[in-house]
Amino acid sequence: MYDNPKQAEIVNNTEISLSYSISIDWLQVHVQNSHDFLQITQTARYKIQRTGQTKVFADVFSITDLRGKHIASYATGANECILQENHGILKIDNQQLYTNLNLKAFMMLFLEELKMKFIGITRLDICFDFNKFYNNVKPHDFITDFVTGKILKINRSKFRLAGEHDKTNIFNWLFFGSHTSEVCYKIYNKTLEQKQCENKPYIFEHWKKNTGLNLDQEIWRIEFTVHSTTAKLCNDFIDIPFHSLDVLSRGNYYNLFAGLFKHYFRFVKNSGKDERKSRMDEIKLIEFETVVDGSYFELLKEINPERKNSTRSKKIFINAMNTHRAELKEFDSEFDLTSKEIVSKLIDLYCLQTWAKNKGIEFDEMQYTEAIHDYKTEID
Repeated sequence: MYDNPKQAEIVNNTEISLSYSISIDWLQVHVQNSHDFLQITQTARYKIQRTGQTKVFADVFSITDLRGKHIASYATGANECILQENHGILKIDNQQLYTNLNLKAFMMLFLEELKMKFIGITRLDICFDFNKFYNNVKPHDFITDFVTGKILKINRSKFRLAGEHDKTNIFNWLFFGSHTSEVCYKIYNKTLEQKQCENKPYIFEHWKKNTGLNLDQEIWRIEFTVHSTTAKLCNDFIDIPFHSLDVLSRGNYYNLFAGLFKHYFRFVKNSGKDERKSRMDEIKLIEFETVVDGSYFELLKEINPERKNSTRSKKIFINAMNTHRAELKEFDSEFDLTSKEIVSKLIDLYCLQTWAKNKGIEFDEMQYTEAIHDYKTEID
């Protein structure tokens, strides 16, 4: 018997068997805690213990269940120019993301228990585990074809490669973007990593629930890292509530992965001719199945041109304001201060901090700063 209907919902939700597994591997959220949080040592189901501080946060806490199992880390007490008073960053333990089948219900219950108010997501890693690509193409062969130039990636991107060399080259890991990118993503041999990480047997147990995955073959993972500054970017082509716990509903994070995949993970067959990539044949890599939680939904959505153009127009407007501000600065200092505040608010409202920094636009970093997602190593 469960004393809370949300708790029963977490346990009774059943896993769907698919030929792949889409899951969240990292969840870090911005929350507001109660004023008496520093004095709380235990709730009905959790223990809270201060473990120290960092260069950024005055207080770091470990949150465990009553048996001592780690559930989350919480960092608070940052300078107010970074986070407001009683605000902090909550990082959920990796195992909780795999063992709680209804992640949204778990988070709602967890935050309610700790008297925390959800503000937004600062980092979310969403991943797709599978054996082979469409038409039984092996992921290793896909990476080899990319390295040798047989296939080309649509859009320019930095990449890094890792593997082993003996008599031949074995590629285990291919990473696109950088850790400061709005979105970065990688494909890697998850079976190999599992063998090297003996402390994560719960991922293997998670795979076993997806009977379509062949555990006798290598399982590979495609993983996207999404930050708070990505929210508006995602909304350009995925109609989901990113800064809401609703994104943790199974249908929404399936759609999140599929939308990111279709937008970023695109490759064409190199024709060997001196022509644009847009004229080359695009390679079909994944054919998604459709049933989740007993209902059908469209996994791959087309980019909405109106949304994309909307974001572009906002950037043009902010750029223009910044240019005029620089021109009028020497004539009217009060106008300069007012226009800087307007530009800063627009950049913050539309989550364009990374873009503005790359453009060299001066602005005040407010609540959602790019720096927030860099604190992940501070609270591990």
